[in-house]
Amino acid sequence: MTFGKNIYREHDAIKTLKPLAEKSLEQLHRIIHVSLKKAVIDNKIYRNPADLVRCPKSKNHNHIILSPDEAIEILQKLSDTDVYIPVLLAIIMGLRRGEMLGLRWSDIDFSTNTLSVNRNRLGIGAKETVTSPKTPKSKRILYMPQMAISALKKFKISSKPNIAENPDKYVCVDSYGIPFKANYFTNQYKKALANHGIQPMRYHDLRHSCVALLIAAGAVPKEISDYLGHSEIGITMDLYGDLFDEYKKNSKGYGFHNIFSSI
Repeated sequence: MTFGKNIYREHDAIKTLKPLAEKSLEQLHRIIHVSLKKAVIDNKIYRNPADLVRCPKSKNHNHIILSPDEAIEILQKLSDTDVYIPVLLAIIMGLRRGEMLGLRWSDIDFSTNTLSVNRNRLGIGAKETVTSPKTPKSKRILYMPQMAISALKKFKISSKPNIAENPDKYVCVDSYGIPFKANYFTNQYKKALANHGIQPMRYHDLRHSCVALLIAAGAVPKEISDYLGHSEIGITMDLYGDLFDEYKKNSKGYGFHNIFSSI
């Protein structure tokens, strides 16, 4: 049985709807599988029926994975742009775009050097929504490497006083102090890459690059799963299992919380 196809075949009421993309079907199947797996563990059901359903694999994007030297170079090139802090938050802290856009100064505690991911801020056109993070485990507290601490402190000091002094203000703003909206940020991000001679890449590729850097630094799968806010470690291994094989042989092993200390 193929997950997704039978839905549209069996129910006349939704036959006219546009079929879900393969990526969406894969995500739905994963959610259902995890839920039923918990039911098996709790002895509510004997076996997981989702094991009997084949999910169509989504077409993989050609992910761009930055090496440590490439990550440093991009951060240096973009250091004088509006997108520098958002890029740093993806490469070093592994934040998703919505998590980055939803970050407030109240989420950053310089006394403990921690950053809390508390919300997801998204926008479609003029409509904006602020929700809880993607999964319960996506709501997390991260220890900031020294480079992130220094960059955020400097940015806060240089920000307009009415922004930096209000803890409820969003961190990622443009040069006028206006919080980035999702589509506007993406456009500005693409322009910044082009203007500085950097190869085009999705913002989410920076998060993938963070994983590669963490692996090369000696982080183990459980640490990375928690750092990214994945609901379970299996998702981390499904997405990045190949990277572990590729990068762990170059592991520097100098400590999870000191990964970017040399940048």
